[in-house]
Amino acid sequence: MSKNWTFALLKPDAVANPISLGWLLDALNKNGLIIEMGCRLNLSIAQASELYSFHKNSFYFNRSINHLCSGPVVAMKLILNEDEQNLYSKDEALKRWRRLLGPSKFGKMYLAQVGDLDEMTKMENFRQLFGLSDSRNFGHGSSSLEELEKEYSIFEKYMKKIEDPYSELFKLDKYMLIENDKEKENNFQKFLNFFK
Repeated sequence: MSKNWTFALLKPDAVANPISLGWLLDALNKNGLIIEMGCRLNLSIAQASELYSFHKNSFYFNRSINHLCSGPVVAMKLILNEDEQNLYSKDEALKRWRRLLGPSKFGKMYLAQVGDLDEMTKMENFRQLFGLSDSRNFGHGSSSLEELEKEYSIFEKYMKKIEDPYSELFKLDKYMLIENDKEKENNFQKFLNFFK
């Protein structure tokens, strides 16, 4: 039986933000999603154009392509955790990822709710928290099972099994992950000494 999975892409604005990446890994875990496969790469214009071919005639197509090619992206195959694989419809992983991402037109979301600050603060999604504009909006999620197969095929040859997303996909520095306060203090002192 095939696994319940989806395709997810983190755009350059997300990949460049270590805070958002930490939140992402925590949110995936809390929502029963596991990074099974992944890759980090710089997209060519041809790859980005193929990914966003359904927006080809949109006024924002070039802006979206330029952003996707402006730095590294992280493509991932997310699966539901083992306990939930058989409990949901085939598109459950897709739905969870899209819910975590939030609406793609988050600018309109804000404008529609200008008078209701309480409602805005309840909507916790990555585009709301870390998005910069409607095209620099943290990530991409397939909107259907058919679309995810097509989109995943663009990245499939680059994908590899992921054991440690911190270092393999996000290239986070080990000092960012230190929990021990004494070790943090020592590293901070080394940093200060560097400038003396």
